[in-house]
Amino acid sequence: MIRRMRPTVPVAVIVAAVFLTLAAPAGATSIATLQAQVANARSQARTLASTVQLRTAQFHADAAAAAGAAQRLAAVENELANGRARVARLQRQVAIAQAHLRVAQARFRREQKKLSDRLVAIYKSGTPDVAGLLLNATSFSDLLTRETYLQRIAEIEIGVQLLLLEFAELEAGLGLRPVGTVQ
Repeated sequence: MIRRMRPTVPVAVIVAAVFLTLAAPAGATSIATLQAQVANARSQARTLASTVQLRTAQFHADAAAAAGAAQRLAAVENELANGRARVARLQRQVAIAQAHLRVAQARFRREQKKLSDRLVAIYKSGTPDVAGLLLNATSFSDLLTRETYLQRIAEIEIGVQLLLLEFAELEAGLGLRPVGTVQ
């Protein structure tokens, strides 16, 4: 009789146990590796989050510094515009003052010529005085005319002297010549 062999349960259980024990360390190693990778990924994520936070803070600080620099630039540009406007005003004032100076110089030259002509006339005719006025008058009307003439000459001479002083002060104010020196 031939006997058939039946596998027994204990052999199948032993094979399965051996297989499971051999397979279990491989699966356990794989889970440990995955857990280590997850832990490493979490660590990298925390590092990246920290780096992003630092970079964001640096970005905000740089943005604030840029805004401050933009405000300072705007203030400097405003000050520059004000300075340019002031320079333009001063240039207009200088142009006006130079025009006034040219007019005053022309007037000065005319008055200086008058004074020069008057000095030449006084030199040629002599200085009129009250005694000469009284002695040379032919009538009372002539005396009054001569007296009026002398008064006008005196007024003109005073006016010329005042004009010369005014012009000298103007020249001194512009730095052309010190006050008190008259040609």
